[in-house]
Amino acid sequence: FLDSFKRLGMVGSRSAFGCSAMATVGNCGAMLGRTLDWPDIAKGSDVKIGDYSLIVVRREQPGKLKIATVNLSGINEKGLCLAICESGASVAKKGQPYMLGVRELLGSAASVQDAETILRKTSCASSYNLTVVDPHRAASYQIDPQSSNPVQAVEGVGEMVHATNHFVVNGCGEVLAGTASDPSSVRRHQAIVRTYSSLKDQTCNEQRIKQCLHSACKRDTIQSIVLDPAERKMMVALG
Repeated sequence: FLDSFKRLGMVGSRSAFGCSAMATVGNCGAMLGRTLDWPDIAKGSDVKIGDYSLIVVRREQPGKLKIATVNLSGINEKGLCLAICESGASVAKKGQPYMLGVRELLGSAASVQDAETILRKTSCASSYNLTVVDPHRAASYQIDPQSSNPVQAVEGVGEMVHATNHFVVNGCGEVLAGTASDPSSVRRHQAIVRTYSSLKDQTCNEQRIKQCLHSACKRDTIQSIVLDPAERKMMVALG
């Protein structure tokens, strides 16, 4: 994979790829979606993300919940779903890498409230956005180890929460300076809100989740993930 990465000229690049996530919850239930957008691969490179997509299923481990993960997203047997979008610019001298944090949350948390409790007790090594949903609630958090408030809940738009690759000033949606890890992040963020707000029927389902996420970056999307907490389902598609 590293050879392929080098062929694409991406080592050390901050603008190589991005991701978007959104979750909705309402009378119909809840759902979470995440896309991985990688322009250079999406536009015909010989490097295929399918060669490197790995779904990990942990069926049994003493004291832990059963989980399934793909990329930086996952679901557990209680229906807790989560997705990470790299964001911000903070790196701590010590703390838990967020990829390990994903498995820790999925292995231990049965609800969004459980996940938040664990987050506030855990020191993280770098900053990121986390979108979490259970069958009854959705939430989005900005994790910043250098901040005096390292775990900040972000307000949603109606029944929808979302994230791309930057932080916002909570309450007004303005970009927090210096936190965008991808130059297209703000545009993608705005596209999701615009598309969601334009839907006459904002009932959550797989099609509407994908419609909002693809409005942000459809031509460059190489992997789409939709998680259904009530049905305990993870749907993964290339493109």
